[in-house]
Amino acid sequence: MLTINQFSKAAQIPAKTLRYYDEIGLLKPAKIDAVNNYRYYSVQQLADVITIHYLKKYDSSLAEIQQVLKDESFLPTLLNQKQHEMIGKAKHYQKLQEEIATDITVLAEGGDFMLYKDQIKLVNSPAQHLFSVRETINIKNFGQLMEKLFSEMKIAEIQPMGAPMAIYHSDEYTPENYDLELAVPIQEVNKSTRELPAYQAAKLAFKGNYQEMPAVYASLSQWIAENNYQLIDSPFEYYETDPSEAAPDENEVIVYFPVVRS
Repeated sequence: MLTINQFSKAAQIPAKTLRYYDEIGLLKPAKIDAVNNYRYYSVQQLADVITIHYLKKYDSSLAEIQQVLKDESFLPTLLNQKQHEMIGKAKHYQKLQEEIATDITVLAEGGDFMLYKDQIKLVNSPAQHLFSVRETINIKNFGQLMEKLFSEMKIAEIQPMGAPMAIYHSDEYTPENYDLELAVPIQEVNKSTRELPAYQAAKLAFKGNYQEMPAVYASLSQWIAENNYQLIDSPFEYYETDPSEAAPDENEVIVYFPVVRS
């Protein structure tokens, strides 16, 4: 048996870290002296330290490392999972590298960083009849509300006349408690439908990752202020592509801000 200091030296790991591992249940001493509470480790536990070191290097969670230490058969599964995650991260960082290069070029040419103001058009959006569902939800549950919309469309035998849309009714961005209406334009008019009025609107057609939508909204808001308009109703979006099928960077969304001259 090795004392904590001896084990620390052999494993090249601080005794303070070993005490922490003991406290969180990651690596318990093989024995604790009942009289003086000294910790003792077995030589075999050096292999556990090496496993912890490598799994931490692979960004494994505490729970994942604990599972491997309890059941070594889980190790190949975990390593395959981490390899898959790293491939995904590599692709993500490659995309970010390309975006940074583009931003550097835009800045060098005197453009606006991460803004889309040059893509905004002032248009007249037509009046439309909508079949919709409206709830106050956590924005993470967007997909569930969309499923509810399509389910109710099927029950009502509604045939959409255009792309599905979202109307954001909350006065401020509160993702955990958002007043959201999802809808489809329709031709039939009945007691379960409503009319979306015709508007003069600032329009931006965006193609890319949904993570960039804050820049889309910021660009529209800045364009409105700079051109002496003001927002008069809730912004709305049309989804030209299905998020469940389109690649993350191939999503197409058309955003409208209803406006009037200030």
